[in-house]
Amino acid sequence: MQPYTTALPGQADPFGQTVSPDGTIYFPFVGKIRVAGKTAGEIRDQLAAGLSPYLKKPQVDVRVLAYRARQKVSVTGEVKTPGPLAMSEVPLTLVDAITRSGGTNADADLQRVRLTRNGKLYELDADSVLDRGEISQNVMLQSGDIVNVPDRTDSRVFVMGEVKTPLPVR
Repeated sequence: MQPYTTALPGQADPFGQTVSPDGTIYFPFVGKIRVAGKTAGEIRDQLAAGLSPYLKKPQVDVRVLAYRARQKVSVTGEVKTPGPLAMSEVPLTLVDAITRSGGTNADADLQRVRLTRNGKLYELDADSVLDRGEISQNVMLQSGDIVNVPDRTDSRVFVMGEVKTPLPVR
């Protein structure tokens, strides 16, 4: 198993090259080359052509070690570790996103999870997914989505009047 590498984008690391945000890598003797949108075979041919003035019949191997996509989903509110979640080639559902954010805090209201997508607000019931298996509420998330797990502030009922101890009921 290879350890996670910490090279800066565009710099060499012990296991290869990290692609810069502008879609390029720097390779010795070849220089900076654009790799975004190319297949491993196309990159291999480009590197071999760039090395041919220095080596006879250069043999280059190109493979993808990890995808570090810039596609992200943000999870906010009553989760243990709110923040952005990177999306990969594996689909990410609402419940997956909440789970990857460390789960919920004690005051989380899973019946009114808010999903903001393309400027539109949707209210989803993640509790129904977990309790009753209603998969229609466990939507596939898309890059740029914002998932907000609210607290129960708006779901409280107050008992007032002739009672011994007035308090909110959850």
